[in-house]
Amino acid sequence: MKKWIWIPLFLFSLLHADVRVPLPWSPGIWETSKNPAAKWDGLRAGLLWTEPMEGVQYEVVGFAAEWGFSRYWVQTAFASSFLDSIYASEKLDLNASVSWEKLTLGIGGSADIQLIPGEGSWARFLGRAGVAVDLLSAFSLGFWAFFPSDFEENSFGCDLFWRSSSQFQSGVELRFQNPTGFLVSVSQKMRLGSLELQGEIAFPGPKVGIGIVFDWNHFGASFGVHRDADYMNSKMAGFFYNFK
Repeated sequence: MKKWIWIPLFLFSLLHADVRVPLPWSPGIWETSKNPAAKWDGLRAGLLWTEPMEGVQYEVVGFAAEWGFSRYWVQTAFASSFLDSIYASEKLDLNASVSWEKLTLGIGGSADIQLIPGEGSWARFLGRAGVAVDLLSAFSLGFWAFFPSDFEENSFGCDLFWRSSSQFQSGVELRFQNPTGFLVSVSQKMRLGSLELQGEIAFPGPKVGIGIVFDWNHFGASFGVHRDADYMNSKMAGFFYNFK
């Protein structure tokens, strides 16, 4: 391969290396690398596939699973991205948390390996840590930070979630990433029986995500659409089985 071809491929990888593939049960939420101090009771796993760019043969397939019981919670996610046979990216996430009544502490990490078959590859590693506190029965406040291996794009953030009822959950997240600056997002989840509607909007951008999840008798299916004003128009569909 001629050396000049590396330039557009490298720029392409920088642009899409941080593509965030939604979890199968959260197709309307933009950020999957959030606060690792999370709680969830049960076991669920799912597959998903996306087509982040229209008109370009760039695709993503992924798998995610999480298990939570009493005080402990573990989550893993894997995503494989590829542009025909000239570029590929493999990303693995792992998060875990432990809770004591209203306090939750979490840690996690990611490995992102990008490669040009027959030419070369490079890897990027990321660590994360967070804490969350249930202030009242309906509110949860969290703080978290990301630490990339090169320490040039550290991220710090806080989030606030509140549940007005068992059917509604709202959230606000404030994130600062060096050197891009602040990102503010607002999310909403609404459950109507076996149907859940999800949406999130983030600024600057704007970045908009809309998703629908159907969960019936342990089986679930999801569909989401994301729109980024900068470069991305994503669609994704997933299936999962909830053991709880």
